[in-house]
Amino acid sequence: MKYKILLLLSLFTFSAFPKAPRSTTPSKNSHPSLYSIASKLQDEVVSLEAEAQRLIDLWEECISKRNSLINDMDNIIWKIDKGEIAYRNDEIKDIRNRIDNLSYRDKARGQIGNEINKRKLAVECKLEENPKLKNLIYMDRLCDKIREYNNLVDDDNKYDYQMENTNGELWNICNNKTDTFFSKTNNLPYYPTSEDSQEEIEPEPSDEDSEVKSPPGE
Repeated sequence: MKYKILLLLSLFTFSAFPKAPRSTTPSKNSHPSLYSIASKLQDEVVSLEAEAQRLIDLWEECISKRNSLINDMDNIIWKIDKGEIAYRNDEIKDIRNRIDNLSYRDKARGQIGNEINKRKLAVECKLEENPKLKNLIYMDRLCDKIREYNNLVDDDNKYDYQMENTNGELWNICNNKTDTFFSKTNNLPYYPTSEDSQEEIEPEPSDEDSEVKSPPGE
């Protein structure tokens, strides 16, 4: 379904690397060409660390937006069932926009993850081609961030105390409520929003109405 919010699985695979020295800058005492390659690779690794952190932040944003959507869709569905909402008002429009926004963020998360995989694989290939580089490149932080992200995404059993349910079940609830929300709102008649509505203009009085009539008996 177009609006269904899908939970993506782990996006990364790992390769084992020997731990490099803590310094993230390759030594200039290395072979000049080797140093140049290592410097570029280390810059790429640092850039990948930033992208992995971006993924972690994006995932946490998705969780927060998902939880608020569940609560707000509950409220809208309840109002529709009680007859308090009978047309597509601003509340419904807001929920639709937020569902689209969450779906967009989830797709962006997948695209970022795929790009990280490609770039990380390119670094790994360079290290395999030249084993001497392995001791010059520090990848521990990148691997830690990737592991952190994978654990966050894969932990369906993580309990959300605010929502009183597990992470995996909350995604199922969000998907089901999204289906229910659209099934109940798609057939509602359109009604102008408060911004589009116009105040009724009273008709101007006719000439006859504006005449001053003489009191009876005169």
